Amino acid sequence: MYGKLSFYSKLLSILLYEQPRLVPWLKVGIKRFAADGLEGLNINEISAEIKISKTSFYHFFGSKQEYINELFEHWLQEGTINIIKDAFLNDNAKSTNNTLFRKVIFDNYQRDISIPAY
Repeated sequence: MYGKLSFYSKLLSILLYEQPRLVPWLKVGIKRFAADGLEGLNINEISAEIKISKTSFYHFFGSKQEYINELFEHWLQEGTINIIKDAFLNDNAKSTNNTLFRKVIFDNYQRDISIPAY
């Protein structure tokens, strides 16, 4: 019983306190990666841009590699959620299918050709 309560307390703490504090690191990281690739992920520059201390970066991510992994995970989750939300706002199956096709095939293709391969 206490194990589950401890788990949910920790999860709630992450969702309410830590997760919102991660968002600036993730948003700017994704923007910089899309523009400049891995070279754009300079922790000192990102810290200055978002006005959050560099020590918080290491508190949340531990290393640059963990940060990169989290960036990709965040990008996948955000992209998936937005695709599903946009597709199912339609009022019929044909519109839903068209939206899914456009989002998954066309939009991802556009994004893939604009991000350099690393």
